[in-house]
Amino acid sequence: MTAALMAALILLPMGVMAEETTQDVQVLPGNPLYGFKRVIERIQTWFTLGAEEKARLHLLLAERRLAELKELQEQNKTSFDDELITDYENQMLAMELQINLTNHNITQQLELAIVESTAKHQAVMQRVMEKAPERVQQRLQRVMERQAMNQEKFMQRLMQRVGENPGQNYSLQKGFGKMGVGKGAWKGLNCTEEGNCPLIEE
Repeated sequence: MTAALMAALILLPMGVMAEETTQDVQVLPGNPLYGFKRVIERIQTWFTLGAEEKARLHLLLAERRLAELKELQEQNKTSFDDELITDYENQMLAMELQINLTNHNITQQLELAIVESTAKHQAVMQRVMEKAPERVQQRLQRVMERQAMNQEKFMQRLMQRVGENPGQNYSLQKGFGKMGVGKGAWKGLNCTEEGNCPLIEE
């Protein structure tokens, strides 16, 4: 690898990586280039500054592992299931560690991204479970239960933000409601169970 290419990969903007995360499933486990792909991910992690930005990156990488798992299942390849599930869990744990380093002082945009992404993760795991071997189904079920608890934790934080300052958080109410998660979570916030909230004048 040339020095110029390495530098370009190290300085890859977070925005570019975010756009590619859910689509980058062409290089899968078993491909000779997959190890290189994972090295680049580690380099990106090392050079990402700030606990919140690192948390965002780990969330994106967790989503990538699930996308790879789903793609391999569609190809009837199951030999990498355990490896991908383990790395998904590790990425989510790393995300939580970075959030802990901020004393949970993170932006509401990141909280919303976590809740929304976790809902998507649950949907992907449900689809994978439909065709997965029983052993993988049982493991994914445990993972889903743990992530559901984390999702609830961040949902509660978001609801607290809305309750404390509903006028300034109207856009958050709309974004939260559109995810279709947490049915009934809007009780007491003047929002319907579908997440439709009345416009509050700022």
